[in-house]
Amino acid sequence: MACWKCNEAMGDYVHCWWSCQKIQAFWSSIHVLIKEITRQEVPFTFESLILNIWEDDTIPSTTRDQMMIITTVAKSVIAWRWKKPEPLTIKDWLDKLWNYYIMEKVNYHINVNNNCQSSSNFEAIWFTLLEYLKSQNQIPFQYDFLNLSIY
Repeated sequence: MACWKCNEAMGDYVHCWWSCQKIQAFWSSIHVLIKEITRQEVPFTFESLILNIWEDDTIPSTTRDQMMIITTVAKSVIAWRWKKPEPLTIKDWLDKLWNYYIMEKVNYHINVNNNCQSSSNFEAIWFTLLEYLKSQNQIPFQYDFLNLSIY
């Protein structure tokens, strides 16, 4: 079966998630975002961006968590737009990142209320990502970082 994006190559797993030219353009943009947001050099490879295997042991765990979120959201955009011929965009990724943040924030508050999680890890992971969203005018309304209420 041919790839739904390019209609040129066999649409196997690796092609559809990584090697398709239309998907590669999106991954190139995500790769740039990882560098921009985390200030980390990550290889542009299937292993690092799809499988989240980073060979650099010096990357702090908070930064690894941020890179995991960035790539997870990118993969959700690919799945969401799987059969649509239009190219994947960073705008799609930014919208999904905001939605992912809201979901994570609710989960975080449930865990804190049940004494399952401290606040420091959530804040450390999301602070940089939220600052990036804010810099891109992607936060649709005012938010209170530490409280669940959005006003």
